[in-house]
Amino acid sequence: TAFNLLASNSGLLGALRVTISLNGQPTNLAMQLTPDGTFAFPGGALRPEVWLLSYLPLQEGRNQLEYVLDGSSGGGVSADLWLWDATDKVVIFDIDGTITKSDVRGLVANQLQEATSFLSNAFNSLSSEENAVSAALDTDYIHDGVVEAAAQIVNAGYRVLYLTARPITMADKTRQFLASLGRQQQGLAMPPGPLVTQPVPTMKALAAKHDQFKSG
Repeated sequence: TAFNLLASNSGLLGALRVTISLNGQPTNLAMQLTPDGTFAFPGGALRPEVWLLSYLPLQEGRNQLEYVLDGSSGGGVSADLWLWDATDKVVIFDIDGTITKSDVRGLVANQLQEATSFLSNAFNSLSSEENAVSAALDTDYIHDGVVEAAAQIVNAGYRVLYLTARPITMADKTRQFLASLGRQQQGLAMPPGPLVTQPVPTMKALAAKHDQFKSG
């Protein structure tokens, strides 16, 4: 899969190079800033050479990558890299319109849920009306039985991959949304798995043809 990293106003635009660590250990992987604001490996590729990957001490399942700016004394940007066997069986979960009841409604309700959570943390408490809105958002836009179905799929020996046309800029919020589902339905949780988003900023993702992205 591609190693997608976008520069933003948070400071990446001032950096020319990032190095990549794996599970807390340094690697020989590095990416350079390109004129379009993305980072790429030497030659402009978004995937490292196969021989470089073969030397990485990957562990089965989830591995954590961290992109660190050259010369930076602070933390970097984190991402997950998953290692599965070539014979593993995979079920792809579309998010908006499959886990949620519609593409647009799922995305908008997720954003409203984030706003309600922010207000709750900012003011320590919500009114009864606000709590009712939050509870309705938790349940009304998600298909019944999604978490239970996912658990049965995993118990049957399948891996789970999550696919969404949301932009890469919403990747963290989308992971938080998936994790929140487990707290809402009888103690079950959505199984862990890689999340594939559109590797573009928000406005480009909104203008893109989502069906072409998902089928490609």
